[in-house]
Amino acid sequence: MKEREPLSQQTLGYARMLDRALKGAYDFTEELNKLGGKDFQMGDGEENSVFVDREFVAMLRGAASGAYEELKSEGHKDFADKIVSKIQERSQIKK
Repeated sequence: MKEREPLSQQTLGYARMLDRALKGAYDFTEELNKLGGKDFQMGDGEENSVFVDREFVAMLRGAASGAYEELKSEGHKDFADKIVSKIQERSQIKK
């Protein structure tokens, strides 16, 4: 069995970005849909808050897409596909 090389810190960073951004996009889209598309705020209402709307979700999807492309360009397309697949399996939202 061929031993795999350890992933670089940069590659792991892109994998984390892909994972977190895509999870957030799915979770926030689900919440927006529950609220009938109405925007909402998460956090304490002050500096530790985020305003969630469709544009915010689009920004998360853009970050996920960029991270996916970086992983692909580094030769880790299969790894990126596994991350996307796992998140889609857990999500109730279907493309």
